[in-house]
Amino acid sequence: MILKTLMDDQALDGYACEHGLSFWIQANGKNILFDLGKSGLFLENAQRMGVDVAAVDFAVISHAHNDHGGGLRAFLEANDHAPVYLRRNAFDRYYARRESGMIEDIALDPALRDNPRLILTDEICRIAEGFTLFSDVTGREYFSPANRVLLMDGGKVPDAFSHEQNLLISEGDKRILLAGCAHNGIVNILSRCAQIDPQPLTAVIGGFHLSIPSSGGQIPDELVDSIADRLLCGPAQYYTGHCTGLPAFARLEQRMGSRVRYLAAGSKIEI
Repeated sequence: MILKTLMDDQALDGYACEHGLSFWIQANGKNILFDLGKSGLFLENAQRMGVDVAAVDFAVISHAHNDHGGGLRAFLEANDHAPVYLRRNAFDRYYARRESGMIEDIALDPALRDNPRLILTDEICRIAEGFTLFSDVTGREYFSPANRVLLMDGGKVPDAFSHEQNLLISEGDKRILLAGCAHNGIVNILSRCAQIDPQPLTAVIGGFHLSIPSSGGQIPDELVDSIADRLLCGPAQYYTGHCTGLPAFARLEQRMGSRVRYLAAGSKIEI
């Protein structure tokens, strides 16, 4: 498997960045996109990295926040055939409470709701051989307090994150898990993944939502340490970025050493 980071909050020299996430992945003979950034800016990085977005076979939007699906219109224009998989409630309205107290709409563009290339997924969706989407993560162990600013139902109640889905890729003897922001908690997502496929994971890739991007706030160090210790219980290599936040990543790295790595825009890994 080859993975290139097309968008992240941080970038290597020569690449653009924004508060968003997008990965291009080549696995099982397919070219896919996992998340589409906040805008069409990921397309510029794709071109710099030699990624032909027009040749993508399918795309996945991990959850219904615009920093992961804001580039949907740009993708649909750049690629004329690939289906896009997202949860059934992905076009409900979702909000964030900013530091000023203002409630901001962070949902996907409702004008795209009826596009015929969008495929709305159930709790488990097997896209193709070796690609399984899953949601229904109900555990709340080590649940990030950074989620408290995220809302639904007109900004009146906490987001339940039922619009979040994760991608499990099986290629040969390797198992790779991709999570967009892991709002449901990376520990809980790993537990749900093990129910679906008990084989050990080779790699876990995505944001862990250990910061509040709008304010720069971080979750308590003790909680980061506890999450790190749980992650170390399994054999996987961890790759993170985006909503993990640089201070939390530094603490994870201090505890996990080479078992965790940051993927800035422009990064490439082979698994």
